[in-house]
Amino acid sequence: MRSDRLLNLYTGTFLLFMFTPLLLMIAASFNDISPPSVTEWHGLTGKWYAFFWMPDQSLAADPVLRALDRGRFVSCFGNSLIVAAFVVPLSLILGLAGAVLLTRWRSRANGILWWILLSPMLAPGIVLGLGALVFWGRVGVSAGLFTIVMAQVTFIAGFPMLILMARLQRQPVELEEAPLTLVRRLSGSSAA
Repeated sequence: MRSDRLLNLYTGTFLLFMFTPLLLMIAASFNDISPPSVTEWHGLTGKWYAFFWMPDQSLAADPVLRALDRGRFVSCFGNSLIVAAFVVPLSLILGLAGAVLLTRWRSRANGILWWILLSPMLAPGIVLGLGALVFWGRVGVSAGLFTIVMAQVTFIAGFPMLILMARLQRQPVELEEAPLTLVRRLSGSSAA
């Protein structure tokens, strides 16, 4: 019983450590002071959320909000949606290809392939980002949405690969071979 209490205490402490900064940021976002602060409270406001549709005169009255460019924020949000629209499908396709390769192809190189395909997950994101920037710069491609998409796909494709590998390892190979046998029989009967 003592180990259960210790585990519950550890879990509660961990969750408190992880979510306290997030809760403090949410609380600070409703504080009526510029820039937002948790320590000095000036009342409740929703101005940080009304920024995109706030009238220009209200925007000019706030020293922090007037320094922000709404058009640039909207443009950056649009770029994020474009990057996500390319990164998610590409990462899923490459993750599936890697998972099938590592679970179905039996070779001595599987161990090396495993580490090559998963090594981007082990490196810090900033190292991968700078490495991609240097690589694409040396190739002659300037930094832009293409390089962002490629760097993100390199980093993210390992996550669906691990999830799909876990599922493919539990799935019997016969379930994949049965449709192939049927296709071969149908193509053989149509040729005759």
